Amino acid sequence: MLVGYGWCVLRVSREPYRVAHIDLIDELDDTIVAADHNLWAQFRQWMASNDECYIKWELHEQLNNQSGVLMFCVSRNHRASSVWDMLQWIAENGKGSYGLFFVHDDEDQMGNMNYGRGTEDFSNVFRVHRIANGLVTELPDPFLSPIVPTLNPSDLA
Repeated sequence: MLVGYGWCVLRVSREPYRVAHIDLIDELDDTIVAADHNLWAQFRQWMASNDECYIKWELHEQLNNQSGVLMFCVSRNHRASSVWDMLQWIAENGKGSYGLFFVHDDEDQMGNMNYGRGTEDFSNVFRVHRIANGLVTELPDPFLSPIVPTLNPSDLA
């Protein structure tokens, strides 16, 4: 079973600020805000076309002093899910986005090409997928892994 929990700040690139002249900052702020709003609308459209009942998501365009806060989770019997496409869409379309997606997939085992990736045994660990700088990178999880004995010590008996 695949289960994952994630968050992301969905936004366009902030690269234009690096070269902006101080006199143009207010104008650039307006441009970036408009581009963020456009990105959020595009994301909602993409999700409307690709959403599935296994993914629950919520996008807060404004949450106190933060904008574009996306929270999502997925629970699926097997690895197949549009959540992977969603992460890639965010990375490609929101180059300034950043966030984390924690995943446990007990079927992601060496040789299991039917339901896992079959390349390594990740069945007893969480994996972290980091969104940053237009890329999705998979990393080991140092906090909850290995699941046995960290989360399920009774499974040792």
